[in-house]
Parts: sequence; structure tokens; C-alpha cells
Amino acid sequence: MKNSHDKSEAEILRQKAEEALKMNPINLSPHYDADMLKLIHELEVHQFELEMQNEELLMAKEDAAKVATDKYAELYDFAPTGYFTLSTEGKILELNLSASQMLGKERAHLINSRIGFFVSDETRPIFNSFLDKVFNNKVKTYCEVALTSASNIPIYVYLAGVAAENSEHCLVNIVDITERKLAEQDLIIANKELLFQNEEKAKRAAELTIANEELLFQNEEKAKRAAELIIANKEIVIQTELNIANAEKVKLAALHQEALHRLEKIASRLPGMVYQFRLNPDGKYCFPFASKAINEIYRVTSDEAIEDASSVFAKIHSDDYAGFVASMRASAQNLTPWQEEYRVKFDDGTIRSLYCNAVPQREKDGSALWHGFITDITDRLAAEQAVRQADEALRENNLKIDIAMNVAKMAWWEMDITTGNVSCDKRKADMLGYPHEMFNHYQDFVNLVHPEDYEKAMDAMRGHFTGVFDKYEVEYRILTSSGEYKWFYDIGSIVNKDSDGKPLYIRGMVLDISERKITEEALQKSETLVHTLIHSIPDLICMKDTKGLYISCNTMFERFLGAKEAEIVGKTDYDFVNKQLADFLHKQDEDAMAAGKPTSMEEWITFADDGHNACLETIKAPIYDSHGTLIGVLGIGRDITELRKAEKEKLDVSESRYRSIFQGSTDGIIIADPETKMIMFANPAQCQMLGYTEDELKKMSISAIHPEISYAQTLNEFEKQARGQKNIPDNIQCLKKNGEIFYVDITSGFIDLNGKRQVVGFFRDITKRKQSEDELREALVKAESGNRLKTAFMQNISHEVRTPLNGILGFGSLLAEPDLTEEDKQQFIALLQASSNRLVNTITDYMDISLILSENIKTSPNSVNLMKALTEIKNKYQKLADIKKLTFNLIIPEENEDFAFRLILNYSEK
Repeated sequence: MKNSHDKSEAEILRQKAEEALKMNPINLSPHYDADMLKLIHELEVHQFELEMQNEELLMAKEDAAKVATDKYAELYDFAPTGYFTLSTEGKILELNLSASQMLGKERAHLINSRIGFFVSDETRPIFNSFLDKVFNNKVKTYCEVALTSASNIPIYVYLAGVAAENSEHCLVNIVDITERKLAEQDLIIANKELLFQNEEKAKRAAELTIANEELLFQNEEKAKRAAELIIANKEIVIQTELNIANAEKVKLAALHQEALHRLEKIASRLPGMVYQFRLNPDGKYCFPFASKAINEIYRVTSDEAIEDASSVFAKIHSDDYAGFVASMRASAQNLTPWQEEYRVKFDDGTIRSLYCNAVPQREKDGSALWHGFITDITDRLAAEQAVRQADEALRENNLKIDIAMNVAKMAWWEMDITTGNVSCDKRKADMLGYPHEMFNHYQDFVNLVHPEDYEKAMDAMRGHFTGVFDKYEVEYRILTSSGEYKWFYDIGSIVNKDSDGKPLYIRGMVLDISERKITEEALQKSETLVHTLIHSIPDLICMKDTKGLYISCNTMFERFLGAKEAEIVGKTDYDFVNKQLADFLHKQDEDAMAAGKPTSMEEWITFADDGHNACLETIKAPIYDSHGTLIGVLGIGRDITELRKAEKEKLDVSESRYRSIFQGSTDGIIIADPETKMIMFANPAQCQMLGYTEDELKKMSISAIHPEISYAQTLNEFEKQARGQKNIPDNIQCLKKNGEIFYVDITSGFIDLNGKRQVVGFFRDITKRKQSEDELREALVKAESGNRLKTAFMQNISHEVRTPLNGILGFGSLLAEPDLTEEDKQQFIALLQASSNRLVNTITDYMDISLILSENIKTSPNSVNLMKALTEIKNKYQKLADIKKLTFNLIIPEENEDFAFRLILNYSEK
């Protein structure tokens, strides 16, 4: 059985045992290791499992036996039909109430009586043959017999029997069919009366025929007298015959109707359907007669089936139809009784089981006519099935119990307290190695009990008999056939008392617990060894539960608290030390349990027994059970006082050595707290560098010696070093006491002081180096700027000088042309002179720029009217633009816009 949402029976039993163990915790020594604690826990859980298994087995056996017995008794006793259990000789071994009522005697007087005595002489051979077939053929057999009663009125019954598996007895079901038989007899009598009436009618018809013949003869003799008289006589004769025939028909119809009425009245009293069924030679079938019960049996009316029975046959279950028809045809062919069990299925899905019993006869036209009775046996079959299922369930439960008891080495026993006679499971004798026949009286077992356990066992039994204990329960040793003693766990309870409350009968179970006892003894020895070992360890050891309650401790821990283990267990730290220390210890326990793994710390404690102080290296580890559930915390404290003293002496020597280095360093050194950023130490070089005394620096934060604008960058560089990144912060700004800023290179790291991690920084003043680097950098910038200006200047000269020079050279060559007009010469001269002026102005401007750059001419900035200057420029170059057919526009923005201007020069044809 396995759900989250299914668990197996073993897991459920394990869970119950764990819960029982939590409700009844076992005090364990704190000195056990994890394997020993786990073993102890598993043994305790296993013990609880065994005890619960014993209880469940006892309860299951009693409940199963009681439920099966009650159900069987209820089904058996109150079944509407009779049930017998018969031996091979026909003796009544068991019977129910219905069966005893049929025989007319009390059930107790019928046990071991032969049932053949109650069978009528006429049907006894049929019964003997039935009984032989049941035991010899071992198949279900049926018969009908008559039983005698005290009133000498025969009781007709229908028997169905089957042999048991062991063939030593058989089970017989008996159904009272007296009313049906009486109805059949009445039907036969009615048929005989009807047949007699038909015969009388035939005789009368024959006599009438003779009379008619005689009268006809007389009439023929008198024919000669008168034809009219003959005709009249013939008419009289015919009318007379008709009257007689009609009277006979009326009489016969009345008799037939009376017979049918009697038959229907009888049939209505029967628990089934009385019928006549006809199979015609052409294969058609019908019910010439059917009682009103046909409506209950087939859910059709007799009128529907009187001419055609197809509506009835349509109700027969498809699985049983072929067998039903085959048995019908076999009965019709051989004229043997038609007995058949079959099912009908209705439109609403209802299925009922029926039993048909009919006797056939052959009619003159070759038809087969059955006279029979049909009864609904659904409830009877269900009762039989229920009995079989109950028997099967009981056998299965007994098998399971037997297997469980074999596995658990368990056996049952019971004792008659009045006589001392006992009966027990064969397993109990097998466990001791004796034959089962050896134990018939409780003294047979008592004689084997170990002398040291005898009184304990007797006291447990007497205490239960007198009501001191609600059950008999004891563990004792008992001698086996091999001469060794085994441990038994015996438990029982009184199951029957007399009217005065005196116990009469006791039942119980015994369990072989030898292996458990051997394990317990080994565990006890192991516990003693572990307990001695833990108490001899010089470390402090204790164990607490999840609530902080002490579970156990050793001798050294007793010295720390100043109390014995018995006084400590069940209490908390608050019962022995002050609240501050108790809070500290409780916090350690909670941290260890929350971490889920061992945690280590150092602490100084004071022993309560002599008051001396000691430094402990304490390990707190969570404790889990076998299911991984947290159950407490284990504490182990080791005295490391001498070790810490030796380390301190070495540290003092090392500190003295490094202090001299620290004080004599030419670089500034600062030690600061990484969390608060407060300065803890500063060497003389650092004090001189910053202008503070060491006492002043110890009251300051790192942020106080750096400008606010660069402190964030400085802190970021330190954090990079803390993360292990290899970088050396350089050009860091520092702030002197007088407010002066200077630059330093800082190298930082971490050191441990008094067990705490601190930051150490080495400061080197690089102010002079920074000034030299700035001057060098400024000179380099100037040189690079001069080179760029020189390059741009040369490029500009190349452009500005070449343009007017090209004009001078070009127009100068044009003036040498011989065919120039005077007007052209004047124009070329004017252009030549303009290009010369432009060249002179350009060279003059470049000379001025050169003098300015060489600082041979001093310049002073003055304000200028930009609008006016731009307008002059436009006017100056407008004519030149017009000459070159260029559009030259000056656009000045509105006053409310940001100042900007554009000189737009467009080429256009004019």
C-alpha cells in the first residue's frame, strides 16, 4: 500500500512506533556516539513495533473470528431456507433454524440424528441415491423427497447438496415445496376430473348417436306415412340434439371455470409461478395456463403469453438462452423432468435467477405439454454466495494470521481456569522443541519455567484473576528440550466469567523474545562501557533537547554547573547560571540547530565547583533521529586555556617586534575597523603627514582624512582590494588638519588583531612627484598644441598665399600680351594690384599671429559689437560676391531667440 497522497503497512507501523516512543521518551546517556544512539533508537522503535504487532494480531484474530462467526451465524440461522451439514452416514452435524422448523423439533435434539428417519418410506430410496451421488460424484446434486412430521402430514422438500472439500461431510440446502406439490396434485386432480367429464361427454354423444340412428330407422319405417311428418320429426330431433349439446357445453364450461378458479387460488398462495407450457410440432410455444405470478417472474401478463411465449423468452439472459432451449428440447424429446437454473434480464438492467421444475407429457398432435413450477432463487443464490465468501474470507484471514504468527514466532493458548486444562498452538510446543501432545495442563508449562521467574509469572496470573491487573502480562524464561532457556513474552486476558464474576476462561498469546533479550543484554553492556568512557573524558559533554532541557552530561560538566547529573537532567541553563550567560548559551544552541551542522566557538567560563576560569573551544552539533528529525543538540567543550596562554606569549613577542617596525616606518600606516571605518592605530609618520596626533586620529573616521568629493572613489578602491582584486590605489587625495589637500598612493590589506579582522593601509606622500608629473604633463600639452598650430598655420599659409599669388602671376603674364586694349590692361592692372594687396595683408596677419604666439606682442581682450562687425564684413564682400555672381546674405535672429547667425552664400546666375 503505497499517496501522497499511499503508505505501506510497515511504514504505518513504523510511524506509530515513532509516535509512541515520543510519548514515552527514553533517557539516553549523552556519551553515546551517533551510531550507538541510532542503534538504541532503532531497538526501542523495534520493541514498540513488536508490542503493537502483538496487540494488533490479538485484536485482529479476535475481531476476525468474531466478525466471521457472527456473520456466518446470522446468515446461517436466519436464512429463509433450511441448511444441513450431513456426514457420510447421513447424520445431522449442523442445521439452521429453518431446517429444524421443517423437521418439527428443536435444533439441539436433532444433532447427530439421521436425517433418513425423517424421510418418508416412499421417497427414502430417492434420498439415499441423492446422498450417494453427492459424496461419490462430488458435484451439485438435486432431488425432491417427502418428510414425515408429528401431524402425519407429509412435507415436500427440494434438496440441493454438494460435498465439502475434505469429503467428510456435505452441505445440503432444503426448500419447502409442499404448497407447490399440493398445487400440482390439485392440478392433476382437476385435469383428471376434466378428462373424466370429457369421457362422459363422449359416452353421451355416442349414446345420442345410437339414439339418433334408431330414431332415423323408425323415421325411415314411417316414411311411407308422410313426408311432412318425417321432416318434422327430423327438425324435432335436430333441435333436441342442439339443446342437449348446448346444455352439456354450459355444464362443461362451468366445471372448467371452477377448476381454473381453484387452480388460480392455489397458485396464488405459492411463492412462485404455476404454469402449463406447450411446445407445438411447428416449433411455436405458448403458456396455456400461467398463474398471476408470471407478472413478478417475467414482468408480462398471462394474457400476453397464452398464445405466444416469445415475450417471455425475450427476457432470458443471452448467456443462458442456448442452455435453456437445449434442456427444454431434451426434456420434450425424452419426456424427462425439465429442471433448469437460468437468469432473466429486464429492460432496466435487473437480473434475476430462476429455477424451473416441470413434468412433460406427449399430446395426440405430437405437442409436448409441461406442467410445472418456476420460483425466483436470486436471494437463495446470494445467500449461498455470501456464505461461500464468508468462508473464504475466514480461511484467508486465518492464513494471514498463521503466516504473521510464524514470522513473529508467536503462538496462541487458552486455559479452562476451573480445571487447569489448556489447549495451545502447535507452534508453542515447536518453539520449545517438545511434542504437542506433552502439554494438556497448565502445570505442564509451569514445571518448565525458570525458578527465578516462577513467582513473577504466578503473581502476574493471580493479579489478573483477582482484578489487580487488567491483563495477564509477563516475561519469563522457560526450559527447552535442548536444555537451554528461552525468553517468552506471555500476554492474555479473561474471556468468560460466571454470573458471580468469577473467571472461567482465559486466552492469550506467547512470543519468543530470546533474540530481543540477547540484544538488550548486549546493549546494556555497551551502554555501561560507553557511559564509563564518556564520564572519564576530560572534556565537558552535555546533550539537550530542542527546548533546551538537559538530557544528560558527564562528570566534567557536573563540575562546571556544580551539580550532579540527576539534578541537571530535565532543567535548563537558566536554573544554574545568570540570565546573561544563559541567554548566550541558548543562542549558541539555536544557532547550531539552525545551521544544521557542527559549529565551533571559543568562550571563557567559570567552574562552579572551585571558581577557576577556563577557555573552552566548544563544538555544538545538532542531533537527528533515524528519520532525520531534529531531536536536540550535543555540546563538547575542550579546555584550551594553556594553549591560549602559550599563543599569547608568542603574540606578545611578535607584537613587540612588529610595533618597532610600525613606529619606525617612513610611510604612514593606519589600522581601521572595516565595519565602522574608525581609525584604531596610526604610526608617527602618518600623524606627521596629516598633522594630527595619534589620540586625535583614534577619534576620527577614515572619511575625515579624505575630501568628500573623492571619498567615494577611495572607498571603492579599498573594496576592490578586499575582494582580492590586485590594484594599488594611486593619486588618492588626502586632507590635512589645516585643510590642505595632498596626494598619496595607498596599499591596503587585512590583519587579525585580538581575534578580529582589521584593515591596514600604507600611505606614501606623492605630492612632489605629482607636481613634477603635472608640470611635465603641461609642457607636453603645450608642445603638442604648438605642433598642431604650426601644422594648421602652414596649411593656412599654403592656401591663403597661393590664391593671391596665382592672381599676380596670371594677370602679370596677361599684361605681356601685345594685342591687349588699354581697357583690358587697366582692368588686369587693377586685379593685379588687388591680389598684391591681399597677399601683403595676409603676410602681415600671419606675422602678427606669429608675434602673438611667440609672446613678442601682448594682447588684451576688448568688447566688440558683433552685429556691426558682421554688417561691415557683409558690405566689404558684397561687391566681390556680386562680381562673382554669388548671393551673399546675412541673417540676424530675433532678439528673443538665442544668439546665432548664418552667412549664407549661394551661387546664382545674374
